[in-house]
Amino acid sequence: MINILTLLPVLACAIGMNIALGMYYNIGIKKFSFNVHIFLTGILKAFIIAGSFMGLAYCFYYIDFRTFGVTPKFILNSAITLYVGKVLVSLGKILGLELNLERTDK
Repeated sequence: MINILTLLPVLACAIGMNIALGMYYNIGIKKFSFNVHIFLTGILKAFIIAGSFMGLAYCFYYIDFRTFGVTPKFILNSAITLYVGKVLVSLGKILGLELNLERTDK
């Protein structure tokens, strides 16, 4: 479980970057005014999601799901990957990159 706890600062960093870039994009690029309620709601949602991933990792630590390939480290790595992906999308928007997310195999 100690190996899992070492991933928490990485998750916190990814969440912090996501919040900061979201604020920069909405306030600096889209010219929205700062709204404390929306800001606090976003932080609360991030903590709920991160807490859920940590809770899942804890549960998977005590219940052996390794036969299915699911480990506590996999759970936290998934959370980190989720937030890093969101950070990459935000950076793309800030830098003016065109994101084509439509499926081409329809």
